[in-house]
Amino acid sequence: MKNSKLFTDVIKRTACGALAALTVFFAVGCNKTQTSDTTEPSVDTTPITTEAVTLDPNAPENAPEEQFTVISKEDYLSRTTAGFLSQLVGMVTGNEFATLSNGRCIVGLPDTWYEFLNGPYAGNTKNMKHGDKLRINSATGINEVWIDDDFSVDIFNQYSLEKMYNTYGTVSAKVVSDGWIDYDIWDMGGGQKKVGAYGLINRNNFLPQFAGNTEYGNWYSYNTECYIATDTLGMTAAGMPEVAASLAKTFGQVTGDRDNLGFAQMFSAMISMAYFESDIETLIRESAKVFPDGSWQLDLIDELFALHEKYSDWRVAYKQLEKKYYVNGDTRSSNTTINCGFMILDLLYGEGDYEKTCKIGSLAGYDCETTCGIALTVLSVMKGMDVLPEEVNTVIWQDGKGVIVNLPIPGCEEGNYMHAGKLEERMNIADIVANFVKNFESVLVENGGKIDDTNYYIPTEQLGTSEGIKIPNCGFENGNLDGFTVVGTAEISPLATMGLNAAKLTGNTELYTTVSGLTVGATYKLTLYINGSETATTYLFARKAGGEGTCASVNRTVGTSVYEAQQSVRRSLVFEATAETMEIGVILKPVRNVDYAVVDQFLLNRIEETPVGTATIKNATDNGVYTNNFSLTVESETDKEAYIKLKFANASGTFIKADITLNRKPYRATAFYKTATAPAGYTSADCVLIPVVLKEGSNTVNLQYGGKLTVTEATVITVDERW
Repeated sequence: MKNSKLFTDVIKRTACGALAALTVFFAVGCNKTQTSDTTEPSVDTTPITTEAVTLDPNAPENAPEEQFTVISKEDYLSRTTAGFLSQLVGMVTGNEFATLSNGRCIVGLPDTWYEFLNGPYAGNTKNMKHGDKLRINSATGINEVWIDDDFSVDIFNQYSLEKMYNTYGTVSAKVVSDGWIDYDIWDMGGGQKKVGAYGLINRNNFLPQFAGNTEYGNWYSYNTECYIATDTLGMTAAGMPEVAASLAKTFGQVTGDRDNLGFAQMFSAMISMAYFESDIETLIRESAKVFPDGSWQLDLIDELFALHEKYSDWRVAYKQLEKKYYVNGDTRSSNTTINCGFMILDLLYGEGDYEKTCKIGSLAGYDCETTCGIALTVLSVMKGMDVLPEEVNTVIWQDGKGVIVNLPIPGCEEGNYMHAGKLEERMNIADIVANFVKNFESVLVENGGKIDDTNYYIPTEQLGTSEGIKIPNCGFENGNLDGFTVVGTAEISPLATMGLNAAKLTGNTELYTTVSGLTVGATYKLTLYINGSETATTYLFARKAGGEGTCASVNRTVGTSVYEAQQSVRRSLVFEATAETMEIGVILKPVRNVDYAVVDQFLLNRIEETPVGTATIKNATDNGVYTNNFSLTVESETDKEAYIKLKFANASGTFIKADITLNRKPYRATAFYKTATAPAGYTSADCVLIPVVLKEGSNTVNLQYGGKLTVTEATVITVDERW
């Protein structure tokens, strides 16, 4: 804020009242000298070596020395409060979904449409009409911001994160699913009440990665919810981008399973980094490391930098991006490429200036009130409350008295509800920030950080780098099949999951490419998106050149997304490299002449699966076939979340839902996709990863379902994809 002394004093004074439970936290902060008009909140970004500081009264007096980056509690609070407020700024300022008569979103709205904190969601109907979500409470006389999906699930996630630490002392995927039901979350897109996350959890009891998955019935797993609901998790992992990305994946996979989940991790990591990094281009490049080498998203980010360099007029750049990726009759206002591209361009063209970024972002078009809010959150975390214009205090913060109303606005149709039915109807913004603070402290301590009366000591952490194997033309964006060998019939198709092109196979066909530079004995993961006809089976494979190999199968999911391009199934094949050079690809096995498979986005990266215990099937059968149930005895070396990995076959003709009992207590449900017999010369490697928080020592896991499953191997592992 321009009057930084006033606003800094307001946040100190108000936060101390709202966060009374954190007395020690603010004892020093409220009595510190106010910052000057020109001084940003102080933060020491230089790693230091210091004697470990801890809240644990039983810690040894001479704790070992470790490296930390230090931020004062006062500065963390300033940056985090400003970050959350900026989510609201984007919503009440942005001109979301302005469209032409044919439904296509307008890009680059005129300057006359821009009014700070007075956009369509603030009741301004001059240019377009949305529901008024900035209303004066007649009883209190203060403005209240009514709930919106730009920040609603962000708020609810903090309740779930607190429950995780209270229940398990660590992050738990199960509690994500619990929260959607316990708090009665209404959401749009991937979180939708009937065919989104809530519906699938409520009906099938699913863990998050199954509830957010197209294959198991989520109609909107391609939508925006995945990243707009998880970006602020970076504020609960300040300075710990790897932790931030992991949190975004855990929470984001409940509503998305494609490129939106990757951008969720990128944006969360970016906000985490912004506490200690003030260069915009560095932030974008470093946070983009969540994507493995060879990812289509990295090519997109290069394209965004090129547009920014080429065009001084931001509108030209935005229009060029939209023009390239708009497909008539298919592109939706929620398009990930366009919206996430706009957010990154907001940061580049905004040049670190809050109001300039806000103006560009709110006029960009498409889901711009969302993407503008994310960009502003990044800038706010960089600079703290001093960066916010005074109007943010006048209209939203209101000297710490600001309120969010957790109700749908009057007259709102049920399909547009965005609230949590079992949380309080009115939430003080300062109390919401307090939840972020509390959870940050839990995350910090779990990950080796320290806390004293005035400072947070954050373990120095870089975002890990994935060891990806670049596959030329991996998404067929060249408009041809260059780099691939076709045995049979294949052609370019516009039915792309990401980007503009994919490859369509018909008849008995193999499509593969040769990759080199593999480490013999290392573990790799091949991921593809496959959209096939109902009766066809498609296999991902990895093999020695011309030799035998391993495979995983894919069958069409019926009754999911109404958009054909987004009915694709994401499938991964994990294999051990048996040679430095191997062939990877797909095989189509049709039943009818009209059968086909559309494949998109070949991605290959090395992973590490680390055993953290053993799993033994208690009621083991000679042939590995189990009817209706089977039980595991698990000896765990960890009390953190790990995966039970099961290699399986499911010949039932549909996916099988299995309810999990852990140590005699219900633990949600997993899913086993439909499989097919491996082609000659291949070994099936179909598997499922079930996230569970085990106790150290002996555990009993029971899976109950209807039908038959073949289980050939059970292990307990953690998985690393970056290091």
